[in-house]
Amino acid sequence: MRNTILISLSAIATSGCIIYDNDGPNRGKQDQTGVIETGEVDDIELDLVFSPPQAEVGESFIGTITAEISADAEEVSLSEVSNVLVYGDATVSSIFPRDNEVLVSLNIFDDALDGEVDIIVEFADGSAAFLEAALTLFPEGSGNSASEWQSGALDEGGEDVSGEDETPCP
Repeated sequence: MRNTILISLSAIATSGCIIYDNDGPNRGKQDQTGVIETGEVDDIELDLVFSPPQAEVGESFIGTITAEISADAEEVSLSEVSNVLVYGDATVSSIFPRDNEVLVSLNIFDDALDGEVDIIVEFADGSAAFLEAALTLFPEGSGNSASEWQSGALDEGGEDVSGEDETPCP
């Protein structure tokens, strides 16, 4: 009971939060449409990129979030990232913010549905960045695992670019 009261009070005291729910099926989330903004959220002029952009059902891996900052924007340190939220059939185990990247430990559900996953990156100052379709989930054994992409064997389209033939014989 005491924990419930403390959580309620901290939720009331927090400002600048974003509540997001995509229009697709979500596990355990209520139906909401669009984005509801409460409080003031700073507009950050940077593009965040999540790598690898693909994973297979049941896979666990470490991804990275990096920033592509426009020439006229202030430099943003990713060490100010306070939270990473995943909207899809995956969960974040931990994050490790650094100046130039955020390491994100992800676990894809064993019963995940194929498709795109959105990510929200929250900063300590209350601002947030939305990464639409940052990660695409594929069936287990499809050859589109995060580790395959990270090894450099696949390009963005999932094509083998390792330069190695599957059969060494002519």
